[in-house]
Amino acid sequence: MNRHRCDRDKDYAAQHFAEFYTHLCAKQGTFPVAAMRAHKAKMSDVLLTICVDRLTEQDWYPLLSALKINTRLQKITIESRWSHLRRQAARQRRKQRSQPSRHNRGLIPPSLQQRPLIHHPSAADDLARCLKCMLLNNRQLQSLELIGLPLLQRHALQLADAVAHHPKLMAIALRDCSLDDDAMQVVGGMLQSSNSIMTADLSYNPFTERGCRSIAQAIKAHNAKRGAQSWQQTLRDEPTDAHSMQGLRALDLSYCRHIKDAGGVELAQALDDDNWLLSLNLSNCGLTAVTAKAMTVTLVNNTGLMELKLKGNKITKGLKSRIAKVMALNRAEFVGPDDALVQRAYQDMHHMVDGLSALRHSDSRSRSVSHHSLEQDEDLAVSVSASIATDASAVLDELEFQLDDLATDGLFETQDTEAAEIESTIRKLHALVDKLQDFQAQELAQSTDQHLDNS
Repeated sequence: MNRHRCDRDKDYAAQHFAEFYTHLCAKQGTFPVAAMRAHKAKMSDVLLTICVDRLTEQDWYPLLSALKINTRLQKITIESRWSHLRRQAARQRRKQRSQPSRHNRGLIPPSLQQRPLIHHPSAADDLARCLKCMLLNNRQLQSLELIGLPLLQRHALQLADAVAHHPKLMAIALRDCSLDDDAMQVVGGMLQSSNSIMTADLSYNPFTERGCRSIAQAIKAHNAKRGAQSWQQTLRDEPTDAHSMQGLRALDLSYCRHIKDAGGVELAQALDDDNWLLSLNLSNCGLTAVTAKAMTVTLVNNTGLMELKLKGNKITKGLKSRIAKVMALNRAEFVGPDDALVQRAYQDMHHMVDGLSALRHSDSRSRSVSHHSLEQDEDLAVSVSASIATDASAVLDELEFQLDDLATDGLFETQDTEAAEIESTIRKLHALVDKLQDFQAQELAQSTDQHLDNS
């Protein structure tokens, strides 16, 4: 009965994806992909997840026909692992050359030795047109993930307008889709025009700093939009709720190895005035200390970014720890004082201030003694501790300057003279710290003896 209803009632077919797709397969005389384990498919009225590497031409027709008219799906994931598996096999073959004793590495399954149908231009064009029609009909979709598909600029142009004006699409992933700089200009304009997308995954794509510039413009556009929204709320005497505003909050650019420092600096400059983006992933992007220093300067003004991933880049641990401490201070507003990283950051920030205040203020018991010689000793102690603290701060500034130079040059390019200068500075610092500790112990002993004599 439902089969006849799918033929007669288009609205019913549009709202029941799995049932209508099964009906089309039965009419065509093919098996549904959900019944075959090789396709790793999950289908329901609100969910579609499928790996399309082994789909034939007969399998594509009912899938695209059911997807084109659907109005109820909320999450769609279409994945192709062919490119990823071939890259992984190439890496394993290189390892096998270095380790000949290990066999059976770098082999591709027989089912993936031929190029899948989705990697032909005509099939990609059909899928792009189908997704465009679906986005215009389906206003309930919240997540769209396209993984490993060969998307060109013309495919991005077909999807851009429908994605940009979708009212409920919150997450989009174009991971490993071979997006170049021209396609990224279209994607950047799409993100710039959308008011609903909150997370964007553009990882494993070969675009360069020119494509990264489009992403930076999208970040600036979202900052301007939400700044205008918050200003309108303040004019109406309404409380500004930043968490309820829609817009880009998380951006994943990991394994985009052609971004380099030029693209990283572009993103740092875009984030300088932005307080809305919460998470940015730049892992394995070919970055160095140049981008890390630009991010450090940016985080002085940017108090909204809570997560910045820089794994797999040529950045020293000192710069990473410095960025982590600033990020922890940004996270204190959201996670509270119980977070371990926040507590460590505040402890490191106030450690020297507390140490100097301990030198400048004697014990409370010695403060109660109103003796003229004791007051002179306290004044002398304060002046001596102040001079020692000045020397210590100067040495710390010198050490920080030398460490910054070392991070800029790289650990593996350090000369022996620079290493000797840093070791000398560290010895000076240890000597001043010892001097401070000895002076503090002597001051405490003298104040205690004086208090006992007066009592």
